Amino acid sequence: MRVNDSPSASQRPTLLHLPPDIVDHDLGVIAVEFAAEIGLNLYDWQAWSLRNILARRPDGNWAARESCLEVPRQNGKNSILEALELYLVFLGGCKLVIHSSYEQAGAAMHFARLRALIESSDELAAEMPRGGNGGFYTANGQERIELADGRVIKFKTRTKSTLRGPSPDAIIFDEAMELDARALGSMTPSMSARKKSLLVFTSSSPRSHSSMLWSLRRRALSDDGGRLFYAGWNSDPDVDITDEANWYVCNPSLGMGDDERPGKEIDAMRADLDLLPPEEFAIEHLGVPEELDGVADVIIPADVWDSLTVPKSSPITSGLSFALDVAPLGKWASFAVAGRCDGDAIQLEVIDRRPGTAWVVGRAVKLHADHGLPLRLEKGGPAGSLVTQLREQGVEVVEVSTADHARATGQFIDAALSGGLRHLGDPYLRTAVSVGVLRHTGDADLWSRRSSKVDITPLVAATIALGGVPEVATVTAGFRSLEDFLDD
Repeated sequence: MRVNDSPSASQRPTLLHLPPDIVDHDLGVIAVEFAAEIGLNLYDWQAWSLRNILARRPDGNWAARESCLEVPRQNGKNSILEALELYLVFLGGCKLVIHSSYEQAGAAMHFARLRALIESSDELAAEMPRGGNGGFYTANGQERIELADGRVIKFKTRTKSTLRGPSPDAIIFDEAMELDARALGSMTPSMSARKKSLLVFTSSSPRSHSSMLWSLRRRALSDDGGRLFYAGWNSDPDVDITDEANWYVCNPSLGMGDDERPGKEIDAMRADLDLLPPEEFAIEHLGVPEELDGVADVIIPADVWDSLTVPKSSPITSGLSFALDVAPLGKWASFAVAGRCDGDAIQLEVIDRRPGTAWVVGRAVKLHADHGLPLRLEKGGPAGSLVTQLREQGVEVVEVSTADHARATGQFIDAALSGGLRHLGDPYLRTAVSVGVLRHTGDADLWSRRSSKVDITPLVAATIALGGVPEVATVTAGFRSLEDFLDD
């Protein structure tokens, strides 16, 4: 929704989407107080943003699965990230937080700022290891800050290989206008298996290539973005860039700098007004988004997919179906579930997604034992190699033909484009939908695992699960909602 505000150093965004079911901001209040104690005195807008990132829903989980702050450059987004990351690791109980930057220089600068804050605080320094490097590791590609008890903040650039090891509690994507689906897919291993995790994006205005940021922004503009917190300080495309009153609407730290806190300087903006082309000044300093390029080949447009998001799934009334898909060479695997809910819409969700396949049989055995339903997979696909192991462990398997996969792909696309699908906004499924491409087989098309830019096992598993939902409803009495499976 659009939010009007005063034209003087506006402390609230012009574009705001809040997640449903916020019950308290208590942890955010603690985080703001903690930041002040270690020398981070936040502006009102920064403290407000931090409180909303850490807001909770009734079950104690984060109200927002994803949070995005879109603010023009030099307003102090990094101060929010510094406060957030230090709070999560030192007070919030997080064992692993990842800070992702577009370039090595950005990661190094953030590392240096966090190090200075820790070393200047007796309270924080006391939790660091004694001797050696004091918990500050600077080897290229291995940069991290590690507390004495093993809690760690890792720094990654998006040119690095896929992260391996324990699942992170939070990933912070700085410079999200340079984040693409491939990088998102490689930097978020196994987070779908965690009940409580944070994805935080910060950026200046999206550019024409900023597909992931545009996807988040469209959800915010839809007023039906599910569990998304989005705060954007933007101007309209026809803004008068020479009117300095307009500058204060979208630059919350403009003219507010002091000895303790940096602020954006109006003289610097005046200099850039003379230096930069008008359209560049509007994007960089006034938060005017640049329209997205290259969307013609998208099978399911992001705004269409996002419009199908619901905050909570409805009970499944018929046709429950489970499915598994494995990526080429066994790099990733995903389980999905689908079924028909009230109103005849098909609800689907990714149950689990993790790297490798060593975990797959054990997970399938548990799902089969808990729910007593067969597991669908494509016979000719990479998951076909697991059929013997699955059956030996007592899992009932339905081997789906390539033709059936192609038929289900058509059903999936038709249902999405006609509004007949519902989902909970899983980020891995959204990424797969945004990059999935088709290959031709016989008289039909199906999702191409090898041609797509990133792992699409969430999409293929969801498609195969959908293909197992009967067209004619058969009542499934007393069945739970799909959201419950995420807590299994």
